[in-house]
Amino acid sequence: PDDAQGYFNRGSLHSMRDERTNAVDDYSDALKIKPDYIEALRRRAMEYVMLAKADLAAKDANLIIKMAPDSASSFETRASVNQVNEQYTDAIADWQKAIKLDTNNGFYYYMLGTCYLKMGDYDATIDAIKHAQEAEGEAPSAAQSVASLAYVFRHEMSQAKEAAEAAVAKSEARGVEWSVLAYYYGASGDMQNAQINLNKARSIETFPAGAMRRAGDVYRTAGHYEQAIKEFSSETSLEEYPPGYRQRAMTYIQLDQWRAALSDLKKSASLNPLS
Repeated sequence: PDDAQGYFNRGSLHSMRDERTNAVDDYSDALKIKPDYIEALRRRAMEYVMLAKADLAAKDANLIIKMAPDSASSFETRASVNQVNEQYTDAIADWQKAIKLDTNNGFYYYMLGTCYLKMGDYDATIDAIKHAQEAEGEAPSAAQSVASLAYVFRHEMSQAKEAAEAAVAKSEARGVEWSVLAYYYGASGDMQNAQINLNKARSIETFPAGAMRRAGDVYRTAGHYEQAIKEFSSETSLEEYPPGYRQRAMTYIQLDQWRAALSDLKKSASLNPLS
């Protein structure tokens, strides 16, 4: 009962089983025994994020930086908290601080790129992904997919296809990478190939709600609004995730269903007032 590591280990197991409250309790018990246990603080912060307790997550992240201000991983934690809470400007600042402390960390550049993508700065997105590639020697699948989306949004479709195909060619490619290739085809008006790649994404996806949300986005982008709403509705029945409600709202707007869109936007705002 006086072993901080024991509580930490059990908290980690609870986290793997998505038992968030139990995980927080164990990490907290570990910290009572060992107040400077930074990794327990880091894990608890991310559990708080999953429990939509943004203030508590930020409090832990700030405490980590206070305890280890010269550690890149300290700013990585706060950047991750800010990013999940859709505080992208703050996340960008923290990823940049982490990069200054660890200039050869390709993951930091990749995460910075994802933030720029959310902010609509596609030039900065592609630049960050190029830095990730330089740091790692070769950009991972996830980074290639982020670059592909940025190219789609810049209407540079040949580069988008090249990046998306490079992402799925890698052994570590997941459902999300296949979904991005589907997105490229959907944005290009080729729904036959979009559907083939969505099916591939679903076949290997371990998180069904995420696969549904990404499929909905492909259908929405291709103008198949009714099918998009079905996917977003299935997704939001499995998880209360703000972007899912926003994406469905955008689809309702395309159908001139303003009352339904407003309802979804209000729901999204209630789930994450920080966004």
